[in-house]
Amino acid sequence: MMHKNFINKKIGIWGFGLVGKSAYKLLSKYTDKIEVFDQNVIEDKNINQNFNLETFLNNDYIIVSPGIDTRKYRNLGINFLSEVDLFYQFYKGHIIALTGTVGKTTTVNLLHQILEKYRSVVLGGNVGIPMLDLINTGSCAILELSSFQLEYSEQFAPDLAILTNFSANHLDRHTSLEEYFLAKYNLFKYQNSDQKALVPLSLIDKFNLLKPKSEIFYFATNPKEFEISKLKEDDKLLYIRDGFVELMSHNLSETIIDIKLFPEITYLENWLIVCAILHLENIKFNETNFKIDFKVPEHRLEKFANYKGAIFYNDSKSTVIESTLNAINKINSENLLLILGGLSKGIDRSDLIKNCVNKVKKIYIFGKADDLKQFCDIYGVASEKFDNLEKVTEQIFCDIKEGDQILFSPAGSSYDLFKNYEERGKKFKELILEHINSV
Repeated sequence: MMHKNFINKKIGIWGFGLVGKSAYKLLSKYTDKIEVFDQNVIEDKNINQNFNLETFLNNDYIIVSPGIDTRKYRNLGINFLSEVDLFYQFYKGHIIALTGTVGKTTTVNLLHQILEKYRSVVLGGNVGIPMLDLINTGSCAILELSSFQLEYSEQFAPDLAILTNFSANHLDRHTSLEEYFLAKYNLFKYQNSDQKALVPLSLIDKFNLLKPKSEIFYFATNPKEFEISKLKEDDKLLYIRDGFVELMSHNLSETIIDIKLFPEITYLENWLIVCAILHLENIKFNETNFKIDFKVPEHRLEKFANYKGAIFYNDSKSTVIESTLNAINKINSENLLLILGGLSKGIDRSDLIKNCVNKVKKIYIFGKADDLKQFCDIYGVASEKFDNLEKVTEQIFCDIKEGDQILFSPAGSSYDLFKNYEERGKKFKELILEHINSV
């Protein structure tokens, strides 16, 4: 489909948040027959708002915001067009697209800061700027993409596709773990043989079964022998051995870089992925590659307060088990006080609590997270349950001692009490700092 296919067409935009507004701005250059379906009244009276979904769905194309579940309408012959497919039709530059369960935002921010030394590169998607606002900017686009953005893609084929990792998430939206994986896999599904894919070695069985057309590179920080044995002769693996990143191909290994050059500002796996991407993008390695003024994104293991020798971390962006466990292991303290809460998103969180045994001194639970309290009782982990964050912080300041590490890493979505994880993280920091400043 070319741009001219939108000329004078009837376009429906379902949802008028960041994505909807971005789509409206783009497509209004080609047609004035655009209407918007949104439950909230749009203040701009120049925008044609349709409150009747049945008539709205009669448009030539329907652009859907990623958060909207359209499954029951998919077999009605409606011409839906995803945000990523729309971007793919318009953007003419090089595309690097990344998805995964955890680690996406930190990785794309690191990559962007390094690559902008070499190219005119822009960053957007599920982080920062909506991707449709990136059209006609930069020679290279780095996109962070969620399963919601990818699940209905039928065209999108980035030049380099990356899957950081995969574990259970969003099972309140996706009907099964397999459906969730296939949504992520859409990032690779339409690639051709001239394009590249970077995926975890732990998923080699799935990728051998699905057989994408792109050239696949695997990565692993600590590759297991049984996984390595599954590699075909022409498969390529980027991994860490004896303090170096190495590339294995045709049973031969080539040293890429000393991991001592990686700043200690995030997890080693994030750096391995960035290093692998730079290698695949033909960026030569030197010490200046990694000399960057990088700040860990807000709400991602953010150290923000010290009170009488007790350290506070805001990790509100951790909405899944794996991310919280990574934070626990990163801090690695026997004096860890952990704050959990939020909606489970259909995930069994018993493994999280099981892994907290002998690693966490006490767990404070808030909001609609009764399952977490039950698991704490089952596994004998000291815990208390509270209705809200205010009550949690009151108790925290009664309990803390010098040397304690207080980690706010909820392992659940924020929607039981907050609009998003950002609001939740800001509220936590506000409560802690208010108490400290009042003493």
